[in-house]
Amino acid sequence: MREPMRINAEYILIVEDSEDIRFLLRKQLERRGYTVLEAHDGLEAVEILKREAVALIILDIMMPHLDGFQVLRTLKANPQWQHIPVILVSAVSDMDSIVKGIRMGADEYLVKPIKTPLLYAHVDKLLERKRAHDREQEMIAALKREQARTEHVLHNVLPPEIAERLKEAIPPEGMIRQVEAVTVLFADVVGFTSQAASLPAQEVAQFLGRIFERFEELTVACGGEKIKTVGDAFLAVVGLAQPAPDHALRGVKLALTLRAAVEPLCWPDGTPVQVRIGLASGPVAAGVLGTNRFSFDVWGDTVNTASRMQELARPGTIVISESTWNVVRECVVWRAQEREVKGKGKMRVYEVVGLREEEDSSAPLCVEEG
Repeated sequence: MREPMRINAEYILIVEDSEDIRFLLRKQLERRGYTVLEAHDGLEAVEILKREAVALIILDIMMPHLDGFQVLRTLKANPQWQHIPVILVSAVSDMDSIVKGIRMGADEYLVKPIKTPLLYAHVDKLLERKRAHDREQEMIAALKREQARTEHVLHNVLPPEIAERLKEAIPPEGMIRQVEAVTVLFADVVGFTSQAASLPAQEVAQFLGRIFERFEELTVACGGEKIKTVGDAFLAVVGLAQPAPDHALRGVKLALTLRAAVEPLCWPDGTPVQVRIGLASGPVAAGVLGTNRFSFDVWGDTVNTASRMQELARPGTIVISESTWNVVRECVVWRAQEREVKGKGKMRVYEVVGLREEEDSSAPLCVEEG
């Protein structure tokens, strides 16, 4: 006799205390191509459910130890099992029990003696419904995973509050806010242009990427935020996401840390890596513009001034504006200079030599005036 084609590997669990009825149901279902598990009472059924992924249960109501109602109650109380379809089986004279079972969450019922065409109709329909439910759950899980990835990217690219506003579909103009007291830092990697001209672009870009990755780690450690990189320039702000009364001092400490981080490094051709760093303190506007390729940014005179300070810095030095110096002058050693600043005319700016030792109150604050 030709073997019946197995139409799927789904387990159908027959829970029935009568061995003869279990045998008859199993033969009918196996003839249909289904894989069958058997339990002689409710307790054994629960143990099977703990081990196997069951797609459908054919459940007798009247059984010793744990009857059909108790099994049904256990199923519906368990999130892993509550969506397994259940076909109740009972005698035709026990319709009250069948009605009770349906109200408790059973999906269909069969009366004894069970007619094969009706058995197949119920099983086929409920398994197809279960497959549809499982596909839906897989799609929901996939959407949740995608949503989590999207939120992860958003929170990496944007500050948390901006990411949340984007999720709420707030218009772009509602994503810009004024922050009154921050310190803006620009760090420019010296020699990038010449390196890019003499070495493969990918090699130079990868090397620069490693530097900026380290800069970002140090920025987070100082309580700041990387805003963006533009070519060989790194822009960060301290006091933006979390207000910090000591934002200026944190910014200077971050600048010193970034400078120290590149001192051991050399470009692929052996040239030492150096940075020029500029800082300014004051108010900024921060947020997102546009509707497609979102990019968080900061604007305002404080940002422009920090950029000008970086342009004034010599390789390996840190220059701060007077707005930053006014806050940190008791904490750092500095050199004052009068410099011509593009778009601003003559300005008094300050080169940071280092931090003042707290225990040495006699240490000079200014090493040179000029």
